[in-house]
Amino acid sequence: MTNHVQIQGITPRIQYIANGTLKTYTFPFAIFKSSDIKVYLNDVLQESDSYIVTSESNTTGGSITFNTAPPKDVYITLFRDLKIERTTDFQEGGALRANTLNDEFDYQIACTQQIADNLNRSMVLPPYAIDSDVNLTLPTPKAGKALIWNSTGTNLENSTVSINELESTLNSYKNQAQSAAATATDKASVATSKAQAATEQATIATTKATEAISTLNQLNSTRTNCLTEIPQNIKVELNNGTVTLKAGSKVYVPNGVGVFNELTTSSDLTLGPVGTYTGYSFLFVKNDGTALAQGIESEALSGTTTPTGNSMWYDTTNNLIKHYLSGSDTGNRVSLPIARIHRTSGSWDTFEAFNGFGYMGSTAFALPGIKGLIPNGRNENGTLKNIAFAFGAVKTITETKTNNYTFITNGTAIGNSTIREYDPVSNYVINTQTGAKVSECILGDYIRTSGVISNFSIKPTFHALDYEDGVKYTDKELIVSWGMPNYSATISNVGNNYTAPKDGYFLFALPNGVSPANSSRTISINSINYTNVYNGYGAAGGFPILLAKGDRINIASGATLDQSYFVPMKGV
Repeated sequence: MTNHVQIQGITPRIQYIANGTLKTYTFPFAIFKSSDIKVYLNDVLQESDSYIVTSESNTTGGSITFNTAPPKDVYITLFRDLKIERTTDFQEGGALRANTLNDEFDYQIACTQQIADNLNRSMVLPPYAIDSDVNLTLPTPKAGKALIWNSTGTNLENSTVSINELESTLNSYKNQAQSAAATATDKASVATSKAQAATEQATIATTKATEAISTLNQLNSTRTNCLTEIPQNIKVELNNGTVTLKAGSKVYVPNGVGVFNELTTSSDLTLGPVGTYTGYSFLFVKNDGTALAQGIESEALSGTTTPTGNSMWYDTTNNLIKHYLSGSDTGNRVSLPIARIHRTSGSWDTFEAFNGFGYMGSTAFALPGIKGLIPNGRNENGTLKNIAFAFGAVKTITETKTNNYTFITNGTAIGNSTIREYDPVSNYVINTQTGAKVSECILGDYIRTSGVISNFSIKPTFHALDYEDGVKYTDKELIVSWGMPNYSATISNVGNNYTAPKDGYFLFALPNGVSPANSSRTISINSINYTNVYNGYGAAGGFPILLAKGDRINIASGATLDQSYFVPMKGV
């Protein structure tokens, strides 16, 4: 047997983890000389004078001994690193010695093992990959960029995004997400608290609603034949002879058979007296909602007969209110009347808003939102039995007979009759001719003169104090405070002639230097005169005059005022 190196079928590489004390480490593969072994501690190549190699040209390998033991937990890598070359050259006809040939083959096999190990540690395609179009050639290196496959998966290329910038961006997003999550957690906690509070409030509200329903049921068993709600959608004010329909008022425009367009005004509409006529007129809104229009009451007609003169005519056949001049239709169309207004000495001085109900000519109407109770006998325990009704659309009735009428409804339509009377014993409306009991509610009364309505009176709504008012009978201080002046809502410069838009106080004062003793004037409230009284005390002002909603105050002409105010009550 010869002593030449034999190359075993093993990988020419071995690794250890240092324990901090061991200096000598073996390797199981053959080397040809000591410089063929390379040593790394972690990723640092060690100088050959930092260790000693033994057993070179040994088939079973050898060892290296460090001058100083590597630190604990350091990775030690030992591997064979041959120079890929052939130094022998066999001559034709020359001697072919076995040792020389074996050494050459051993060296080449060792080089092949080295190449195989390097390939195993390189990027390669798996054996099952379809490699017909795949190119593993690396692109030119670019700092900070990553290697990625192209869109077809056939070539490697550099990424367009810097990996370091991407990491920074992802960290920023992560921080934002963590911050958002923390904020969301805080908000969820707040929302949970609010939800608990809302649940408690809902429980309270449910309890009060139950109490309110119980109270309402009790009230409904003790009241009957009444209106319970009249919508206040028409907001009219009268100041110094000028009438104003406030923005947000809701009116209804007849617009063909069975059709009433609901119109909400977007801005205040004002109108002073037109012409020289004194007496009563109706106020209308033009069908486009842009202006007010006046129609003299005696010329406001309704029915099927076309007028021959000047008129605001409610054509009940076609359900249109038309403006006529000298018997000709001007083409102008208007709403149902919104108010009845009176004019004296060139100025409008009183008005009646048509909230809920109104009339013109021979036609009376009721508006959506009206609610009430129709008497319908008694329950077994003797309490009143009612049918609640609510109008969801405009209701009209036209009647040309001359008589005093009771204004009635069966909850579906409105009507009139001269033979209706409420019987409190049976809790029915009675037909006085036949004695029959009918399920109807009496809404009010009106008089027709020459076929035209001349007097119109609607019942006031019945209202009881309950939880819907947010107050109990024992809350005396709150109830009293409702009648106190609300100075923050003061209306200034209302003039000599004023109609109160709500319950409140009227104040006025003389200019500076004018003596109250020489300035007594007649004050009129709702056409009742109070002579030789005056409440002005120079610039200092005077005591308030209490007015109810709709009251009209007039200070006789000639009374020079420095200021005039209206102060609403707090409870209105």
